[in-house]
Amino acid sequence: MDRSIVLTDRFDRALLYAAHVHGGQVRKGTSTPYVAHLLAVSATVLEYGGDEDLAIAALLHDSAEDQGGNARLEDVRNRFGDRVAGIVAACSDSLADTAKKASQADWQQRKESYLAHPGQRR
Repeated sequence: MDRSIVLTDRFDRALLYAAHVHGGQVRKGTSTPYVAHLLAVSATVLEYGGDEDLAIAALLHDSAEDQGGNARLEDVRNRFGDRVAGIVAACSDSLADTAKKASQADWQQRKESYLAHPGQRR
């Protein structure tokens, strides 16, 4: 028998937080709100048996990389715990604080480096 995953108000808070963090952001080259991508990733995690922490991390997986770097990651840690923050960090190819105009390396360079050095986050 399959075990049901129960989502609590913590998931609700993460969804609101993700919508706030990525508010106004759209998918590259489209007019699709970025939150659609986050919802799709989280739905996939849940459909394949992921727990609430994994579903929350899926909602927030781009938050530090795209919206504030280490400061954002620490906010995620404070709000949702070490496990979620660890997953978000592992999904991030850069923790530059772009909100403060810090620059990231070129997209392709970041992705190649990420693939070449799994587990090492900048």
